[in-house]
Amino acid sequence: METPALVCANHEKAILLRLCNLTQAAAAGEALGDSTPTDRASLSRVTRVLSNDGKTIFSDEFMRQLLLDSSKYGFLISTHCQPERKIVERDINLLREVGGNLHIGHISRAETVDMVRTAKAEGLQLTCEVTPHHLFGWDNDYKVNPPLRTRADVEALILGIKDGTIDCLATDHAPHTPADKANGMAGISNIEYAFQIYLKVFEENGIPLTRLSEMLSHNPAKRLGLKAGLFQPGYAADVTALSVEEESEIDAMNMISRSHNTPFTGRKVMGRVLRTVIDGETRYEYNTAI
Repeated sequence: METPALVCANHEKAILLRLCNLTQAAAAGEALGDSTPTDRASLSRVTRVLSNDGKTIFSDEFMRQLLLDSSKYGFLISTHCQPERKIVERDINLLREVGGNLHIGHISRAETVDMVRTAKAEGLQLTCEVTPHHLFGWDNDYKVNPPLRTRADVEALILGIKDGTIDCLATDHAPHTPADKANGMAGISNIEYAFQIYLKVFEENGIPLTRLSEMLSHNPAKRLGLKAGLFQPGYAADVTALSVEEESEIDAMNMISRSHNTPFTGRKVMGRVLRTVIDGETRYEYNTAI
């Protein structure tokens, strides 16, 4: 989304659908490139997030100016970093130099966790996220971007969740068609199972539900400057009712997403989303008859 009009059009569609409260990310560079900036002043008036989506920003000067603009206009930068260690190190160094509002997307490596932990201990203001598949899969050549790593990387990510280094839980949901996947496109369809995978991982590693709620809800809202994710006066009446004890198996063929691309068919997960309430109104309710 390169223009305010396009961002606003998606926000208006979301309002009409009334399924969620959408914050549409806008492009940091024209054509998601790192040569020509978008009109960040105008975009910051209609959205809180700028990102080049799955495109890495390789230009140091482009990233430096983007960080400066994020401070000037008050938006959050969400990045995709590949090669992960090199680009994250570069971005942290630039953040140290010029400041800014940096959020590192879908980290996957132990070294990245270490770099973020060190940067935070230094007092730098940044956040990061992890996805379900980078906690649930390892030593697997299923094509996602960034790739699934090793068991040691997964253990480092879990430690990063426990000690507060990792702030948010995301999905990086990418509902590609079977033809696209057969042609080598990276991505996974996981939004339907995200909560269940996270609950399974948290339960197995002794991480409390309060931390799960914080990372799924309150921390992302806080990073975006939204009053959400807590039961407090003045906060939105957006609530998800969950079952946390039942166990089930991931079944790709029962997914209702436009694609069924997942390597986790047959894997056991925990819990279920029973009801979603948006602005005080139930917008989804699990049908036990299905």
